[in-house]
Amino acid sequence: MLRAHSLDQVKTGFAGVLACAHAKGNSLDILFLRAEGKNYILQGGDIDGRLKTLFDALRIPRDANELPARAEPEPDENPLFCLLENDDLISEVRVNTDRLLSLPLKKVIGKHDVYLQIAVRLNTTIPSSYSWAFE
Repeated sequence: MLRAHSLDQVKTGFAGVLACAHAKGNSLDILFLRAEGKNYILQGGDIDGRLKTLFDALRIPRDANELPARAEPEPDENPLFCLLENDDLISEVRVNTDRLLSLPLKKVIGKHDVYLQIAVRLNTTIPSSYSWAFE
C-alpha cells in the first residue's frame, strides 16, 4: 500500500524520471483541451491553479497526504515512476488552450473533462549513462 507516515516512506516507492542531479531547466509544451463552451482561459477555474495541480501530479509526492486514501500499486509499479523528482525542475511552460470536441471511447463529454498533450524538452546538466538518450 502507498500510504505512509513519513516522507522517507512515501518516497521509497517512487522514482523521478528527471532527477535534480541530472536535469535542470526543462520545459513543458502543453496542449490543453477543455469541454467548456467558450474558449476563455479563466472559465472553469484559473489556468494558474490548473497548471499547479498538473505540476503536482507530475512529481513525486512530498508526503502521504498527497496520495489517494486507498491507493494500491500494481505488482509491476515498484518503483512507481513520476516524470519529475521535484517540480522545481520545470523552468519554462508554454500552454495552448482550445475547446475539447471529443474523447476516444467516450460518447458524451462532461463539463469537467479535459485532454492534455504534453511535450517535455529536457536539458541534461551532467552527462551520464542515464542522460545519453536525452541528448
